[in-house]
Amino acid sequence: MCCWVDYDASLGPEFHNNTEICYVDNERAPSSNHINAGFSLYGDIHGHEEAFCHGFAWESDSLDDYFKGNLLFLSEVYDNMHTAGLSNNVPGAPMCGCIEKMPVVSRADCTMLEYHGDFVFEHFPWSNSIFADGAVRIGTTECDAEIGGISNDLRFYYDKLF
Repeated sequence: MCCWVDYDASLGPEFHNNTEICYVDNERAPSSNHINAGFSLYGDIHGHEEAFCHGFAWESDSLDDYFKGNLLFLSEVYDNMHTAGLSNNVPGAPMCGCIEKMPVVSRADCTMLEYHGDFVFEHFPWSNSIFADGAVRIGTTECDAEIGGISNDLRFYYDKLF
């Protein structure tokens, strides 16, 4: 999951607030915040209450598991930071990390991978080999989890997976 509290207005539309930061448990990420214990309560960050959190989840040994690095780059680095101009982490927390190291938030948007491709497999029994030819295109889409009229929610998508 990644959380941002600011953006570059020249790169993207108005900052989209999608969550409330509840608190940061400083023991979760001492290498990021250089604090060994304690917690920070939030309600008003940098004079405003805007924060945007986004994440993704995957099943072990799935195709998503193999391409999770691509998803991290496409959704968090390219889409959110480069294209939308999101910046600045929640004070005391890493900008991005495994969810157990991140701030406790009310919700986070969610992205999942989308695959398109064609493959042809040929088996050559005399040489006990398989030849594969084709290509896959990887893209992203909103997570397909909805509960109670709330869609694109990381927690609901995680609950759906597990």
